[in-house]
Amino acid sequence: MTSNGISEQARQARIAVLGTGHTKQEIEGTDYARILVDWSAASVWEVWGRPGLDIKYRSAATVAVLVTAGRLQLLGFHLRGALRLGFTVEELAELILQVGIYAGTPAASDAMSVLVRTHEEWLAESEART
Repeated sequence: MTSNGISEQARQARIAVLGTGHTKQEIEGTDYARILVDWSAASVWEVWGRPGLDIKYRSAATVAVLVTAGRLQLLGFHLRGALRLGFTVEELAELILQVGIYAGTPAASDAMSVLVRTHEEWLAESEART
């Protein structure tokens, strides 16, 4: 267990998806927001850190659910995480298209807009790092 009560596997999964910058922002957040961060770390990321399913599959499933549910703010975080995990933008577009068959065109259209914006930001950040 790490100092904040989560397993090392959960911590590594969270960093793999969100990156170190996002987790650093969480740590430096306000006390009242810290409650949600702690709960998330103790539950959500423990599932992400389990060995039964590769992290890329967990990422794809998460993106699919967020598209279906219309959770666009979280979708942006998880699309960025999927890119960080090695998905290509074309694979993510295909995933959104597949989900759109069952979740509907409006959900797919909204998600595709988030993908375009997230990919543009990802490219700009990648250029800034080089």
